[in-house]
Amino acid sequence: MTDQNAESYEIKSKDKPRFSMNRRVYKGVVMFDNEAELIETMDTRQDDIWVCSYPRSGTTLTQEMTYLVKTLDFETALTKQLDERFPIIDIKDDRFPYYKGVKHFDEMKSPRLIKSHLPYFLLPQQLKDGKGKIIYIARNAKDVVTSFYHLLLWGDELKESDNTWDLFLDSFMNGTAAYAVATTVMPAVTTVAPDTSACHDTESDAFKCAELDKYDFCHDTTSVAYSIAHEKCPKHCGFCGGTTVINIVVTIGGGTDADCVDVEDDQFKCADWLSFGFCDPASGAGYQVSKLSNVSTTFIWWDGGRSEGCLA
Repeated sequence: MTDQNAESYEIKSKDKPRFSMNRRVYKGVVMFDNEAELIETMDTRQDDIWVCSYPRSGTTLTQEMTYLVKTLDFETALTKQLDERFPIIDIKDDRFPYYKGVKHFDEMKSPRLIKSHLPYFLLPQQLKDGKGKIIYIARNAKDVVTSFYHLLLWGDELKESDNTWDLFLDSFMNGTAAYAVATTVMPAVTTVAPDTSACHDTESDAFKCAELDKYDFCHDTTSVAYSIAHEKCPKHCGFCGGTTVINIVVTIGGGTDADCVDVEDDQFKCADWLSFGFCDPASGAGYQVSKLSNVSTTFIWWDGGRSEGCLA
């Protein structure tokens, strides 16, 4: 860059409009201003496609690919902004042309293509019940936090509590950064009467209780997977006939869910999640999804050129 260009760049940067996005906290999650209460209860449609991710995970690229695969309309893709063709639902700000809120989505023609950075548990209940499809994107958390920090820094969106790299990384890790989810795992001991007559393992071709032994999930009471072992493999893990069980309570963004069970179908098997290492907390977003699997969700991931999932 020449001195003249550098000077011009500095002037443009200095004079650029400063639009600070309003933030809110809903159910323990910091997010940009939106209508989260309405989103949770909104009506979805069977042909909806939702592209969901944590910010800076590759959402824009996935949106564009999804739009082209679904519509084959390359002309419109070249002439209309992506935010108009594939709007985000979890930001409402009348200063911007594409952040219009839930009413705009109710008026959209089908099939609707919708982007969201909301955590899974804040998505519409109808969507989680199977009315519509989700494409979920997971990216290495180290890349995500670095990219998100630089985006917010460039956009003047960092607050006093996270305006340095160290502070931002801490907020990302402890769940106070925008869209971050604070997760804790707490074992709670409950005494119950034994019921040996109902004690049996639930296995399938894709899920075998012996797989739990590789990771000691039958005995590691600090792991969310311990509740899976208790639910799916009580006989294999030796839970039958005892008087004490340990329930794992998962706290996510201020909500609790003690009823931890696997939800599988022909397209999604928990064994696949194990093989990709997403039951490991170090895997970041994949670890969050492993605790919140749902039959309505279409997962896409890449491994050596292999892809799983569909849009149809």
